[in-house]
Amino acid sequence: LSICIHTPFLRGVSFRCRRGVSFGCRLTLNVLIGANGAGKSNFIGLFHMLAALADQRLQRFVAEQDGPDALLFGSRKRTRSLHAEFVFGSDGYEFSLAPAGNRLLFADEATTCRQDGVRTRRTLGNGHGEAHLPDVADDAFAGYVRSTMRSWRVHHFHDTGATAPLRHAQAVRDNLVLKTDAGNLGPFLRRLHEQEPDRHRQIVETVRLAAPFFGGFVHRRNPDEREEIEWFPTDDPDTVLGPRQISDGTLRFICLATLLLQPAHLRPDRILIDEPELGLHPFAICLLAEMLRQASDERQVLVSTQSVELVNALEPGRHHGTGGVEETHHETASGLRLGITTWMTRRSAGDTESPNVALPGGISSA
Repeated sequence: LSICIHTPFLRGVSFRCRRGVSFGCRLTLNVLIGANGAGKSNFIGLFHMLAALADQRLQRFVAEQDGPDALLFGSRKRTRSLHAEFVFGSDGYEFSLAPAGNRLLFADEATTCRQDGVRTRRTLGNGHGEAHLPDVADDAFAGYVRSTMRSWRVHHFHDTGATAPLRHAQAVRDNLVLKTDAGNLGPFLRRLHEQEPDRHRQIVETVRLAAPFFGGFVHRRNPDEREEIEWFPTDDPDTVLGPRQISDGTLRFICLATLLLQPAHLRPDRILIDEPELGLHPFAICLLAEMLRQASDERQVLVSTQSVELVNALEPGRHHGTGGVEETHHETASGLRLGITTWMTRRSAGDTESPNVALPGGISSA
C-alpha cells in the first residue's frame, strides 16, 4: 500500500478487499469514487488503522475488527503479510504486519531517507506488537510521520439513531474539538456561539438553506453541566425542540456544516469523511460540495462517495475512481477494477447538472 498524504505517497498490499493499491493525495480536495463493494469504505478504514498504529493502539484495533483475518485480503490463507510504505518527498516510513494468533505483529518497521540518489534505511526492529516509531526521539522525520498519522481521523456521521450520542445531552466542557461521530455536537456548537459568533451564524444560515424549516439553535444563558442540541422552527420561534425532533438527514447536514465551516484553527489538518452524502437532499448535496471546496482551501480533504450529484457539483480533476484514470488501478476481491489515481474527467461524471451555490457569509464557489 502506498499513500501520498501532504504529498506523501502510500503504497501497499493486502488490506481487506484490496490486493494492492497506490495512492497519491493532493494538498486540497480528493474524492474517492466507486460502486457498492468497490472498497471505498475499506480504503478509508485503512486510516483508522494507521492512526491506531501511531498511537500504539494497533492490537486493540485488530481485536475490534475481529482479528487479523478480517484485515488481510482473503484472510491469512491468501495473504501472509500486510505491507505499507509512506513516501514524504525524500523521506519515508514502511512496515510489514504478519498474523500471529489473534494479533498482527511487526515483521518489519523502518524509516528511510534518500539523499544524492542514495537510499538509506534505519530499521526499528521486528516481532513487536506496537509501533516503535513513536519511541524514536532522535529523528525529526519520525516525529513528523507520527504526528501526521495521528491526525488521520475519519469522520462518520451515519449513526443518527435514537441511541446515538449526538441525540443526547453531553458534558458542556467536552467542546475542545468536534468528535469524529459528532457526539459532542451540542457543547461544541455552544463554544462556537460564545467564542466564534460569525462562524456559528454562518453554520445556522447554511443549515437554513438545506432545511428552510430550521430557525436556529437555542443556547441557554445558564446551561446545566450537560447540554444537548436545542433548536426552534422557522414558523414557531417560541417553541424549543430537541435533538429527537429533527430528521436524520438534517442532523447529518448540521454535523457536516459544523465540521467544514468551523474556524480554521479548530479544524483537523486533514479531513476524511466516508460517504457524507447519505440521507441528504440533492440541493443539500450541492451545498455540501461548496463546503468541501471551501474547507479544501485551507485543509487537505479526502471524501469517499458514490453520489452522482456530489461528483457533478465538484470540480473536474479532483476525483479518484473508475474510468479514465491517469495511472494505477488495483483489483478488489469482487474483481471490480477501481482506480485510485487522478480521474481525468472531460466534462461531467453524471447525467445531471448541479446548480451554482453560494454559501452565506460572503463565501462563493470558486
